[in-house]
Amino acid sequence: LWVKGLEEDPERGDVVLVAPDSRWDGVAQDSAGSFTELMRWLRLGAAPPGSQVITRIIGGPGDEVRCCSPSGQLLVNGKPVPTPGGNEAFRVVLSNGLYFVATDSMSPGSSSCYLSSLRRAALISTDQIKGRVVRAGWPWARRPLDPARAPYTGVPTGGPVPAAPIIESAKDPYC
Repeated sequence: LWVKGLEEDPERGDVVLVAPDSRWDGVAQDSAGSFTELMRWLRLGAAPPGSQVITRIIGGPGDEVRCCSPSGQLLVNGKPVPTPGGNEAFRVVLSNGLYFVATDSMSPGSSSCYLSSLRRAALISTDQIKGRVVRAGWPWARRPLDPARAPYTGVPTGGPVPAAPIIESAKDPYC
């Protein structure tokens, strides 16, 4: 991956490198199958504490992120985005300088685990974003990431930006 420092605020759909809050370590618990257990035993299943994370910006200031559509996708300002949701319902309205992030292949319950456990610390602030991923090269081809942003660019603009983030999430029993 080629990562470039931020020159402007990130946009919905951007893939970014973030330094998450240290409280993220070990929050989401997925259902562990034998392969997952093997990966953890090999220390390949989870990032070491203090690692930076590659993730996608799902929502920014003024956006409402809600779980979930009938098909299990996250909703941003009422429109489904191609990011899987979770098991528990939640709603987040983002204030200035805060972003909701998720991976493209979240395990069920990840977002609700982070929100119910960490509240405000589950969101990413601008200063935690270390750069934007501008290209991916695997195995040797350099590939722009712009086509992957397309589903996020058609989302309507968010509403008024609250002074503080609004987080509505029940405690997820799977966390």
